[in-house]
Amino acid sequence: MGGRVLRHAAFGGGGMGGIGLLGTALLLGQAKLARRAVPIIAGPPLTEAEYGDASVPGRVPLRLAMLGDSGAAGVGCDRPEETMGALLAGALADAAQRPVRLDVLAVSGARSADLDAQVSRALLTPPHLAVIIVGANDVTHFVPRRRATAHLHGAVDRLTAGGVRTVVGTCPDLGIVPPIPQPLRVVAGVLSRQMADAQAAAVTAAGGTPVPLARLVADRFAADPAMLFCADRFHPSAHGYRLLADALLSAVRVAAGLDEGGASPRASYAEPGR
Repeated sequence: MGGRVLRHAAFGGGGMGGIGLLGTALLLGQAKLARRAVPIIAGPPLTEAEYGDASVPGRVPLRLAMLGDSGAAGVGCDRPEETMGALLAGALADAAQRPVRLDVLAVSGARSADLDAQVSRALLTPPHLAVIIVGANDVTHFVPRRRATAHLHGAVDRLTAGGVRTVVGTCPDLGIVPPIPQPLRVVAGVLSRQMADAQAAAVTAAGGTPVPLARLVADRFAADPAMLFCADRFHPSAHGYRLLADALLSAVRVAAGLDEGGASPRASYAEPGR
């Protein structure tokens, strides 16, 4: 069963069309059971914060926005400072020697179609940098790949058109998530890797920077799930978020103009869109 489902999963559109009615019913049923098996946990109370020393005259804060799903929101952490946004903001503040204003607009459970509303909120006061984490919920709800990546492309395009440098952590590898049963886990792994590749192309075309999180960290998560997943075994733990933040940091530093490949640090702190 697993091998047959795996072969049928590699279809171009990213939907359920190639699996057949019986296989589709099985996978949809398993997806519902897997979602019920993941306990609902409250995210950390972090929506905005400032990092670094804001008292130095002339130090204009860099504004960082986190958009996307529970990964960007930090679900699974016990304390706000453990979240991916806080870790990235703190690292940027240290590297740039100026304050970083963090706004978390991500919503747990969000899919790529939900990015449009988050981007609209972000652009009310455009950040200098945006980090997007999205894709896992598109895969678990069997959203066609082309539809999901079209929404992501549109979100990145709107941000970059507004002068916001955008980094996207592409879809994680759901084939390593313990609560997802077989054969659904095999299919989820294939679909999530296909989603990540399609996201990377869409983000690049829209002027953003994709970071292949699954390729960078999936083996580590698979090797030490007790340490890197939180109690629900689905979301990252504080240790897992630190690993993800480390994987994103190089691209975020370049987007901020702090490393080779980005604009100068002074230019990075100009008002977005001006």
